[in-house]
Amino acid sequence: MRRIRRSFKRVIALLLDAMSRLVTARSPAAKHVIVLGDSFASAYGVSAEQSWGAIYADRLRCELANLAIEGATSDALINRTYTWPSGRSQSQLAEALSLVDEAPSGNVRAVAVGVGINDWLWLQDPETSERCAVVWTAACDDLFTASLESLGDNLNKILSDLQSALEPGTHLIVMTYCMVWNVDKSDAVNSVILSAIGQHADAILADLREPFAGREDVLLQDTVHPSVAGHTVIAGVFSNVTPPVPNSTTAS
Repeated sequence: MRRIRRSFKRVIALLLDAMSRLVTARSPAAKHVIVLGDSFASAYGVSAEQSWGAIYADRLRCELANLAIEGATSDALINRTYTWPSGRSQSQLAEALSLVDEAPSGNVRAVAVGVGINDWLWLQDPETSERCAVVWTAACDDLFTASLESLGDNLNKILSDLQSALEPGTHLIVMTYCMVWNVDKSDAVNSVILSAIGQHADAILADLREPFAGREDVLLQDTVHPSVAGHTVIAGVFSNVTPPVPNSTTAS
């Protein structure tokens, strides 16, 4: 009988703990993760719940604000206007800054940024109208060089603006890409991303290159976008580089 009582009490305790977590997750005061980026982060080809942003936020026991837009370039992240659930019409970056500004102190746990690969994937020869990612023409050399310079400038603005807005304890995490479409071009884009991270002391690297290396057939659903398994791997990378809450051994 005592064993039954102990077991019953344990079940009740577990249920109360689960209910507490559920209430915390749905509370307006719950912590948040904000994601900015392109289709690599926008749940392209998978459900919203299967996206790495959702998995990552869930592991941190946070709510997710996923601002990522399919096809976004670094310039679009800064300048292209969208209408958000908040009712505001502004860019991804501006909306992220608004969310940070209006959040209670300590409410934003992390801001994740994944952008850059479209800066070259969308390049187009103005004379032939060919996409450089499909047909590399003579004009593509100069276009690609210019796109890398622009990417560097845009990333520095994005990270500087976010870093200035975030309070201590909110983590700014920036991802590199796995080998997308073309190894040399992906390497060049990643070099620019790494350089930008290196210029911002508080930025944390989420490096996707090694976890995806040799596993692209499983972790990508096509030559560009992560599969369900790929999203799970990305969420793991972000989770692993996110510092724990002070005085805590688990993410919360």
